[in-house]
Amino acid sequence: MAAVLKKIASLIMCLLVCFMVWQAYREDLQGQFKPNVPPYRKHQVKEGDVSSKSRKQNDHGDIKPIERKITGNQSGRTLTDSEIKRIEDEQVRRKSLLAKVCDEAKRNGAVFRSVGEFIIVREKRFLYCNTPKVGSTSWMRVIFVLTGRAKSVQELLETLAHVHGHRVPRLRRDEKYHYPSYFLFMFARHPFARLLSAYRSKFENVDARNRCLKHKRIEIIKRYRKNPTNHSLEAGDDVTWEEFVRSVIDDNPKSFNQHYLPQYLYCGPCLFPFDFIGKLEDVAKESKYVLNRVNAPDDIVYPLQPKKTNSSNLETLHSYFSRLTKDQMENLYKIYELDFKLFGYKYPY
Repeated sequence: MAAVLKKIASLIMCLLVCFMVWQAYREDLQGQFKPNVPPYRKHQVKEGDVSSKSRKQNDHGDIKPIERKITGNQSGRTLTDSEIKRIEDEQVRRKSLLAKVCDEAKRNGAVFRSVGEFIIVREKRFLYCNTPKVGSTSWMRVIFVLTGRAKSVQELLETLAHVHGHRVPRLRRDEKYHYPSYFLFMFARHPFARLLSAYRSKFENVDARNRCLKHKRIEIIKRYRKNPTNHSLEAGDDVTWEEFVRSVIDDNPKSFNQHYLPQYLYCGPCLFPFDFIGKLEDVAKESKYVLNRVNAPDDIVYPLQPKKTNSSNLETLHSYFSRLTKDQMENLYKIYELDFKLFGYKYPY
């Protein structure tokens, strides 16, 4: 009898230990997916500080109120209540437009995918779709600091973010649906400004030693240039704007390099409920909102760099696109039409 009781007691103890282990695992799992609420601070947001409109959910995600930064030593990250309200109201408008265009495109047979890379920052519980030519290098600088890979944004050289970016945690494609409570954001850019930026930085008068897209540059010269020089065929450093545009029109958009792949195919805004959809044209204020939203340290700011290609400037855009024929302009629009419509950009620019 004593032996039986001893076995029963041992079994109960074993079950108790298993239960405790399961509880610890369950709490850890729940913690991984709990809402991204900024930690407590002395100054909290008052209920009336955020418009009721910004707290409503819609079919494409919700706008989560952010904590107001207290005026003072905030290193340029302070936003007034009116600025925050304008940004949040604009988010409601952008998401409503995006949901409408997505639904319409689906009814017309559009097939969506997402081939882009999503950066995960577990320390601040957010995911960022790192779209090339949309301020991605500046965001990588910020993420390097947030993840402890650099001491400050200012000390990072631009090339460093690209060269060492592979050390930043990225999600596999099958992981993109696994973090529903993380703050998910992306930034968009005018499709033609982004296309021109890709050309000017990767194709136009590039250093012959620049191996990025070198094979594509040489391929374009072979396809479209009559009597190319040996230097052009070897270095591929002088692709003209007209040659580049012809290749964009002739190629399948799904085969485009990531620097000018349509944004809707890169980030998949019709597939994922983004919490925030920014625009590069408004990045000065909207980056402050995002950094405040993820509770980044006050001394971290999005670096507004000098514009290397100046591709968003209207005069620069006109000087390039005015050289194209009407048919070429219309063909380019067809390729990037969903980007124009989803993100509310005007054609041609």
